[in-house]
Amino acid sequence: MANKIKLTHNVKAIGIIALIGVVILGIFSLPDMQRNRAADNYYKSLIKQEFSKAFNYVLLWDGVVSTPSKYSEEKAKSIYLEKMNRLTKEKDYKIKSANTKIVNRDRMFFIEADVTAEVNGQTIKYHDLLQFRSNNKLFIDYSDDVYSHLRDGKLEGWSELLNR
Repeated sequence: MANKIKLTHNVKAIGIIALIGVVILGIFSLPDMQRNRAADNYYKSLIKQEFSKAFNYVLLWDGVVSTPSKYSEEKAKSIYLEKMNRLTKEKDYKIKSANTKIVNRDRMFFIEADVTAEVNGQTIKYHDLLQFRSNNKLFIDYSDDVYSHLRDGKLEGWSELLNR
């Protein structure tokens, strides 16, 4: 009987330790899951060409990504919408699909996206690597797409990108 009670306590202890582990893992992965959902929503907005919604997910920056934008939110939105509208009209640019996933590189978490777009009637596939800042706003850290900075929150120096 004593062995049965001891075994029951061991099983309970193991169960409690496993539960604590799951809770800790969940706490640390929750921000990454939220970022992945934000990235999904960003791409869904681009696919639907709802650029005002996509704007809500992007980090606004000038020159380099570490320099916050000097523009008011209203002016920044106006610039973003102009970028997206010109890209759509001048390059017949449309995001058709995007699949995102959380990846761990050198103990840092990123969001990777495999994206299919149509540019001037041609289907292209490219790869985006997204990062997030503390305010959970995304920026495209790397992309095979030459027009990627027209899709993110870069607000200065973007018009020459349309000439590619």
